[in-house]
Amino acid sequence: MKESLSAYAAPGGGYIDDAGVHHGDATDLIQVGLLGFCDCGDPKKNLQHVLRGLALIDERGPTGGHSAWDSWYQEHKARERDVFASDTTALFFYYWATSRDFSEHGGNVLASWLTEDGRRLLGMLREWEATQAT
Repeated sequence: MKESLSAYAAPGGGYIDDAGVHHGDATDLIQVGLLGFCDCGDPKKNLQHVLRGLALIDERGPTGGHSAWDSWYQEHKARERDVFASDTTALFFYYWATSRDFSEHGGNVLASWLTEDGRRLLGMLREWEATQAT
């Protein structure tokens, strides 16, 4: 996976994915070209969901004490419920991210961290999100 959306920019407009396929916009590049999903339904909502899930994985808890960790963890779990609505859908997302090599984990998938590709995808999704504001 390349470093940024601009690294996929095609001369004359649009984007070219790693397989050499042209995509008319960044939504299609990420949804179809990079993630391998179809483009039906609501790809923009899907990409927002992926962005929020990867951002959760990327969060790091505080160092320096049990009390600070407990407080952060409760806030993190509330954000997780907001994004995924249930523990089951959160686990599914974490399993998916690991299966696609966007994250890794040690003894528990709930303690995942982003891989280099996961950080790159999160960065591209943040770039994409900035272009969606209207």
